[in-house]
Amino acid sequence: MSLDKIMNSVVRTPRAEVAPVALRNNISVQECVSDVVRHWFTERSKVRLIIPVGMGEWGRDKFIRELEMRVKNLAVCSADAFFLQNGKYAFNRELLTRAHAKCQTDAYEALRAGKYVVIANQNCQLKHIMEYTSYGRLKFNASILIVKFMPQCAASAVALGINNDKNIPASVYSTVYENMQTLEITRDSVSKLEGVMTVVV
Repeated sequence: MSLDKIMNSVVRTPRAEVAPVALRNNISVQECVSDVVRHWFTERSKVRLIIPVGMGEWGRDKFIRELEMRVKNLAVCSADAFFLQNGKYAFNRELLTRAHAKCQTDAYEALRAGKYVVIANQNCQLKHIMEYTSYGRLKFNASILIVKFMPQCAASAVALGINNDKNIPASVYSTVYENMQTLEITRDSVSKLEGVMTVVV
């Protein structure tokens, strides 16, 4: 049998082409908001879900406020919303699992209703991010944009949280910063990942 006959008899498996993840680093909050509005939350884009990584005082909350002003069909979901009672924040560690489950359910329902969704939690560990993917409890199927809010150093991470509205201890800011140093976000772990942006604060 000739080599040509052998090669023609082989059933070729199509090679899965994986598009590269879009990366944008060292940008400001304003640049990030502009990019999201112009490129990600559009009819042409598949992205419906943004998962910010980092603390609110690191620019995350400012990013979300500015996005809310510019995107009409936006739902912001957070575990913190579960702890708001009469407009006051009353954290209870024993209810944290329930708060995150409520956040996941709210996000899932908002996506099903056709909204763009932002998850306003720390999301500093891969297991937290994966709850909003097809691996999570609710089997999310939305394309995802990750926005990391990264202080320049550990001291800045703690300093930015001083006098925060929720009385979060400095140790939390330090721990989140440390977790972010080793956080690797790729399509292997976040299958519908479209892009990763890093805002330096």
